[in-house]
Amino acid sequence: NDALRVDGRDLRCKVFGEGGNLGMTQRGRIEFCLNGGLCNTDFIDNAAGVDCSDHEVNIKILLNRLVAEGKLTLQQRNEFLQSMTDSVAELVLHNNRRQTQAISLALHRSDRQYAEYQRFMAWLEESGRLDRELEFLPSDETLGDRYNRGQPVWSRPELAVLVCYSKVMLKETLAEADLLSDSTLAAAVDSAFPAELVDRYSSEISSHQLRNEIAATQLANDMVDRLGFTFYFRQMESTGASAADIVRAYRASLDILGIEFLWQRVEENKNGLSTAVQYDLLHILMRLVRRTTRWLLRNRRLNLNCSEIIQNMAQPVSAVVEKLPELHQEEWLRLWREETEQLTDRGVHRELAGTLAQADSMFLVVGTVDMALRLQRPPELMARLNFKLGEILSLDWFMSQIVSLNPENRWQDLARESYVDDLESQRRQLTAGLLEGADSSEDIEQLLDNWQSQQSQLIARWIIMVAELRRGAAPDFAMVSVALRELLDLVQASVDTSGSA
Repeated sequence: NDALRVDGRDLRCKVFGEGGNLGMTQRGRIEFCLNGGLCNTDFIDNAAGVDCSDHEVNIKILLNRLVAEGKLTLQQRNEFLQSMTDSVAELVLHNNRRQTQAISLALHRSDRQYAEYQRFMAWLEESGRLDRELEFLPSDETLGDRYNRGQPVWSRPELAVLVCYSKVMLKETLAEADLLSDSTLAAAVDSAFPAELVDRYSSEISSHQLRNEIAATQLANDMVDRLGFTFYFRQMESTGASAADIVRAYRASLDILGIEFLWQRVEENKNGLSTAVQYDLLHILMRLVRRTTRWLLRNRRLNLNCSEIIQNMAQPVSAVVEKLPELHQEEWLRLWREETEQLTDRGVHRELAGTLAQADSMFLVVGTVDMALRLQRPPELMARLNFKLGEILSLDWFMSQIVSLNPENRWQDLARESYVDDLESQRRQLTAGLLEGADSSEDIEQLLDNWQSQQSQLIARWIIMVAELRRGAAPDFAMVSVALRELLDLVQASVDTSGSA
């Protein structure tokens, strides 16, 4: 009774793995998945063998060079190579776990993001990189029919093809970029080799004849596996940035915000969370990295030195993030506690839940710290003022309403991104404009009193608008757009007054 039908036949299993090529045709895989089965593709299920060969070739190129230079005997080379068997296996399995998880993450949000996936596929097609029919990818009409009938819009085999194309395209583009001049990006070469090899022959690895190709492969795989196959396309669409700048901003975002540690905690899943909850947590981190990457691309476009950004910003951002519950005010604390409880109710460890619940503020901290460093003011002082303004003007609540908007098309999707960026920018400008006269927390209180007195009419107008938004249904795109325009008037008037004073 549990048999699934494929091409008119009963297939008596729920999960299908392919040990060889074409254990099932691509049409069969898609039909199997659309009827409730689970499978990937042969090139995904067989990827470990290919990946193992790639590692072997890269390692042998390095060791053979050492033999040729007389630094190793052939016997020493063979013994060392054999000793790394388990280490190579772990590198290969890690890559394959991440790649399969990337397909699962893409499928988890496929109904919400099906139009974005569709745009990416069309972009590949228009650029001559993809033949949709050849790869058995769905037509626009097929996607629309599935969506309208309430069926799964995408299947794992289809998403597996798009993940593959995204990686190949990105690797090819990055291979032509100057990645190795930045020490953070150059470190990606080391990540492709076992630790024992890096420890003994670090300088030889850094001069590996395929080092640029290895770095491009490692960075492309990591970015696609972690942020999704449309991430590069989405950032390029939003900002016009190059692949090299996107990967620089992405890597900087990971290190500034400590994402590696948080990602690993979610993946370890020590609390035995369901896969749905686990993927939701990873999507919180994905959204945070997407925003921060976009912020860096828009605000550091002319100075995207990955290592320099990390060196200057990682420590102060970490210090401010650690104190967020102390720096924030009553409304933020209420929103934060509510979201923390929602996550803990789903089985998430309270400490991790509290950290993930403050993701929106972690994003705000990046711009706040950057502005503090530019103005040579204490980051914590600027953050304290920023969050007090957020409380007075209900900006944290307003941000949560923007994030909750449900875009129905590409333009609304881009509009929501723009609203998030505009609110962050206006809030940061207002903070920086008012900060000039403050050197301590006591000064901030006096400064805010003066500002509320000077801008009483515009502040009152904004507060009335927020009250109306709170009373009605959830704000829509038009309401948010109008509100942001009103907030901009207040910010400009406040900055002008502060500057003239």
